[in-house]
Amino acid sequence: MEGIYAYIGSANIKDPVKRILRHFNREKRIRWHIDYLTLKCRPLKAAVFFGFSEDELYDTITKNLAKHFTPYIAGFGSSDKPHHYTHLFILRTSSDDALKRVVTTIKQRKTVLNWSIISG
Repeated sequence: MEGIYAYIGSANIKDPVKRILRHFNREKRIRWHIDYLTLKCRPLKAAVFFGFSEDELYDTITKNLAKHFTPYIAGFGSSDKPHHYTHLFILRTSSDDALKRVVTTIKQRKTVLNWSIISG
């Protein structure tokens, strides 16, 4: 289906930005759910939140931003989080508007240590 998608993932490693930049590259070994998507689609932007768990991000999007994000494929990217329906959402608004809303909502949470936006 054509559209703009949002994917929630974690990078519990020393250099999460390196992991995200990997997803912008089409030449890679297939390792995660998101790799299948990024081979077929062109990633536009990524928001990186430090000090914010994957569960907190998922809860924020599904509870506070549901009018902008529609769950897309059951189980996509959430095999390690069975209580999450999916980590792939289709946007109901523009990617810039949705990203601004995510950043604004998450910045209001006290657990965020830092954040950054990466463009592809």
